[in-house]
Amino acid sequence: MEPIVPRRPASGGEAEDESVASFFRRRFGTATVGLVAEPLLGGIHAGDVESLSMASLFPRFVEAETRSGSVLRAFRHARPAPPDGLFRSLASGMGELVSTIETRLPLESVHRNTPVEAIAKQSEGWSVRAGGVTRTARAIVLACPARVAAELLRPIDGGIADRCSEVRYVSSASIALAFPRAAVTHPLNGSGFVVARRANALRITACTWVSSKWSGRAPAGTVLLRAFAGSAHDPGAVDLSDGELVELARRELSSVLGISGPPLLSRVYRWRDAGAQHNVGQRARMADIERRLVQHPGIFVAGSGFRSVGIPDCVADGRAAAAAASAM
Repeated sequence: MEPIVPRRPASGGEAEDESVASFFRRRFGTATVGLVAEPLLGGIHAGDVESLSMASLFPRFVEAETRSGSVLRAFRHARPAPPDGLFRSLASGMGELVSTIETRLPLESVHRNTPVEAIAKQSEGWSVRAGGVTRTARAIVLACPARVAAELLRPIDGGIADRCSEVRYVSSASIALAFPRAAVTHPLNGSGFVVARRANALRITACTWVSSKWSGRAPAGTVLLRAFAGSAHDPGAVDLSDGELVELARRELSSVLGISGPPLLSRVYRWRDAGAQHNVGQRARMADIERRLVQHPGIFVAGSGFRSVGIPDCVADGRAAAAAASAM
C-alpha cells in the first residue's frame, strides 16, 4: 500500500525533519517500526527511532518520497547492489586506515596522549595549547566529539558551544567470539542479524558473522562472530564486566545459531559515549553552527557528531574540512 500513501506536505525549516519512527509509521504502517525501523535503522546508530532524524541519517528515503511520492517506487528503479555485496573493509582491519595515514605524516606532526587544553584567536590565525605547549596555525579542524568541541569553543562563542552540547551520545560494547566451525549448526550464509527488541527477550542488539562477511578474518575450521550490546535503550550494558558480556553474548548467540561448547577466543571492546545521535533537528543545528563559524574564520568542525556518522561519510567530511582549512 505504500505507493498510494500521500506524500508529506512540505513545511520548510526545522519542522521539515521527522523521526525515523514517524516516517515508517506514516509510510509503511505501525508494525514496521518495531520489526524493521528499530532493529535495522535504529540498530545501526544504537539510537531511539522515536528521536533519530530521518533527514539527517537516511536522506535517500526522504528524497525518494519527495521525488517519486513513494519510497518503494523510487527504490525499485535504483541501481542494484554489486554481486559481491555492499560491505567493504581493509585486509588488516580498520586500524590499517589510521596506521597508513600516520606513515604519510611527518613524524613530528603526530602527538599522542596530548589533549588540547584551549584554543584562542591570534592576530593572524589561531593558537592551540596542548600538553603544556602552545602552537599556532592558520586554521584548526576540530575532529572530535561535539561535547569536546563545545568545551573548546565556549570561550570563543557560547552560541556555538550550546549547539554542540545539544548532540547526544550513547555507549555500546562489542563482543568478539570465535568457535570451531563444527560447533555452530547454523550455515552462516549471510552477514549477520539484527534483533527486533520488541519481539523477543534477547539483550544483544545485533551480531555480525565476521568470518562470513570478510575473508581472512578467521583460520580455516573456525568462525568469528561479533555481538553488540548497549544503545539508547540499554545504557547499562557497557558497565557489565568482561565476563558478564562474554557470557551474555555466548548464551544468546548459542540459542540463535545453535552453538555448543565454549568459545575458543573472546574479546570485549567498550565504546563509552561514542555513538553520536543525530536526533530530529540535527540538520538545523549544523546549519546554525556553520553560520556562526563564519564569524570565526579558520575554525572548522568534522566528524560523527556533526554532518556524518559512518566511516566513508566521515572520511568525505574530513577531506572537505581539510580542503577548506588549506584554502585559508
